[in-house]
Amino acid sequence: MNQNTLLKVNHKLKISVIFFLSILLVSPTFFETEKWIVEEQSVLTINGKTNINNFQCRLPSKKEKDTLIISSNNKRELKFEKGKVKVDPTIFNCGNEFIKRDFLETLQVKDYPFIFINFIDVRFREFNDDLHHNANGHVNIYICGVNKVYDIDFEVDRKGDGELVLNGRQELKLSEFNIKTPSRLMGLIKVSDDIEIQFKLLLSKHKS
Repeated sequence: MNQNTLLKVNHKLKISVIFFLSILLVSPTFFETEKWIVEEQSVLTINGKTNINNFQCRLPSKKEKDTLIISSNNKRELKFEKGKVKVDPTIFNCGNEFIKRDFLETLQVKDYPFIFINFIDVRFREFNDDLHHNANGHVNIYICGVNKVYDIDFEVDRKGDGELVLNGRQELKLSEFNIKTPSRLMGLIKVSDDIEIQFKLLLSKHKS
């Protein structure tokens, strides 16, 4: 192979490499993200118990619409570039004003007015075209100034191309967030350290 031929081959290789890199840089497959809105119909419930009975505090609707950004949305997983959902405990319905007052005092809402649930990823267990999926993923829960990451089981429902429903629950201990469980009536009524958080998030795809 003479020198002129080598020069032509090298020139063609350089052009091919530049073309390939330009495709990578402009292709939406690599950098496209999706915005999803947390709709008002989303529900969050905190279940707890005392040595006498059980109680439930429920967020009846999500007044403030958070925007989640999903950087990967395929049959295997959802990855969140921005997955934070802000929750205002003062609008919870506990079915009883005394229970709600104790609930808000326990969560120290004067110092920490919000709970944050930050979705990191959701990994599907089955790789198919069904609209209902079982999955698990990582969620960061922020309460009283403390962050804890949990591996949570999900149920994911795809409502056509423009809607997703994320259902999940997680048991945790208040002491993990440095929260002292309250007691009443000279210690006769004691709140358990164990609570359960349940959520049902209705997400709609943002139309740009």
